[in-house]
Amino acid sequence: MMPWDANSRFSPVATDGLTQVIVAILETPVTHSGKTYPLCGPAEHSFAEVAEIAGRVIGTQITYQQASVDTFAESIGQTGNALFKEHCRAVAVELQEGVFAGTNSLAAQISGRPPMRIEEFVAKNRAAFV
Repeated sequence: MMPWDANSRFSPVATDGLTQVIVAILETPVTHSGKTYPLCGPAEHSFAEVAEIAGRVIGTQITYQQASVDTFAESIGQTGNALFKEHCRAVAVELQEGVFAGTNSLAAQISGRPPMRIEEFVAKNRAAFV
């Protein structure tokens, strides 16, 4: 349950992939000085697709459900966090505008390792999903 449209598209990068990029940048800071990298995962998905993929990997049906920002915030203990709610609303607009859509190979180019796919992430973190 999240506050974003089920069909909004994005290309998530796992924290492992972000860590690998950060380490690579810290190892050769001069190469990356002054640069900004729009990091993308290896594939673009909708939230509904991510739910379907996660369900397939763990062997159960998962259906994405859109919730209001307030309901989502309450479900993760952020009821009184106005900045969090504002951020969620801004992300919702940016998702509708396609800001997070698309992919690139920057994470792999910088880190020297391919980014993790949704299937790999869910399998690696299976205990968090069951």
